[in-house]
Amino acid sequence: MSDYRLKIGITQGDTNGIGLEVILKAMEDNRILELCTPVVFANAKAVSFYRKGLQMSQIQIAHANDTKQLRDGVVNMVNVGADNLAIEPGESTAAAGRAAFEALEAATAALAAGDVDVLVTAPINKHNIQGEDFHFAGHTEYLEHKFAPSEPDADIAIEAQAEIVAADNGTEIVAEAVTAETTLAGTEETSVTQAAPEAADGKSKRRGRSRERLPERLPVPVKALMILFNDRMRVALATTHLPLADVAAAITTDSVLEKIVLLDASLRRDFAIYNPRIAVLALNPHAGDDGLLGAEERDIITPAIAKAREGRIMAFGPYAADGFFGTAAYTHFDAVLAMYHDQGLAPFKAMSMDDGVNFTAGLPYVRTSPDHGTAYDIAGKGEADPQSMMHAIYAALDIFRARANDAEALRNPLRRQYYDKGSDNVVLDLTKDE
Repeated sequence: MSDYRLKIGITQGDTNGIGLEVILKAMEDNRILELCTPVVFANAKAVSFYRKGLQMSQIQIAHANDTKQLRDGVVNMVNVGADNLAIEPGESTAAAGRAAFEALEAATAALAAGDVDVLVTAPINKHNIQGEDFHFAGHTEYLEHKFAPSEPDADIAIEAQAEIVAADNGTEIVAEAVTAETTLAGTEETSVTQAAPEAADGKSKRRGRSRERLPERLPVPVKALMILFNDRMRVALATTHLPLADVAAAITTDSVLEKIVLLDASLRRDFAIYNPRIAVLALNPHAGDDGLLGAEERDIITPAIAKAREGRIMAFGPYAADGFFGTAAYTHFDAVLAMYHDQGLAPFKAMSMDDGVNFTAGLPYVRTSPDHGTAYDIAGKGEADPQSMMHAIYAALDIFRARANDAEALRNPLRRQYYDKGSDNVVLDLTKDE
């Protein structure tokens, strides 16, 4: 067994926020050093400032000048930024924004070079980080620009979806999800799978549909998808950091379908959920009331869901957001796709502020973050709770291993076989027609 420990790159975030405080508090838990090798990209002066203020001198920090020479069993720190950085807890300054960007740039470079295996980012201030080199609404958009292909039609896809081994199993799960949808929405739905064709003698020739008759899975683009999650809920966003006035124009059938595909792929690949069920929220109040309160549900979202179902994705909706969360309907699904930022994140954070994790799905690298911001109001006071940061670290490790397991399974697939119980030595290959 290999004794290699995953190297986890951690960025300092805004140096005047609570980023370094929650990082240092998380590093106090020695279990992290048993699971991985932390590599903190931070300003040495800022680290010293918060270590002294929080009285955390007991944490073993190894200063590393080269990310290729990291040490296990200690917290490695890669110094970035100016030596004369002014530390002003609770203040939004251009210097703090620049320091956050420099740490992010150094960490993503190490990630791309393979010097660290995953990335965890501390919160940034989306205003003061803006500059000539950073003109994005947040980490999600920056990472998509950094790691997604420059051409939108580039023939690059994440192999994230495993083949359905038994069509009858898929049928049972779809039927279960449809039943749940009918109960929640009060409408009739038809299963996307069909009954097995009958042979001439009246007996089913093969349970479920043949492999050749299964619809093709939709291609998975390499694009960023924001997912907030904990052990009770997963919420993804169809649009991220947009003014509310711009949301409706950004929602198209193709864009919603793309997010559904990305979410389905991530649930399979990153969370090891074999047949994920996805709830899609409506944009308008009361899901548009058949066009009375808006036509986006009828003209855009419902067609996107239908296309996803044709592509063997168990997507359902659109559901009115208030009733959906108010009745805890999210418990019937593996993930929820919200149409805009606060529609999904307001209920999520109301229930999960302390242990939520922000995950950027869809990219070739794993990135997580705590689900809170810079919290200037408590910065430097020693009041910040490190739980979300710790969950972000553990989640990054879990997702990395889930991806490795998924990749291994796809490299070495088991051939579908059926052993005829009437004869011990007859094997039927179900991948071929009889």
